[in-house]
Amino acid sequence: MNAPAQAGLASLSLKDSKLFREQCYIDGAWCDAEARKTIAVHNPATGA
Repeated sequence: MNAPAQAGLASLSLKDSKLFREQCYIDGAWCDAEARKTIAVHNPATGA
């Protein structure tokens, strides 16, 4: 018998915030989008 399991959300954090990037790594360099625009991303599993 299969019983549904609840998945918990992992709390993620970086010890060194300089490691977080909102860029793409292309050909050995961190690059911004050409128009420097970003989009909001929503997780359908959590609604966040």
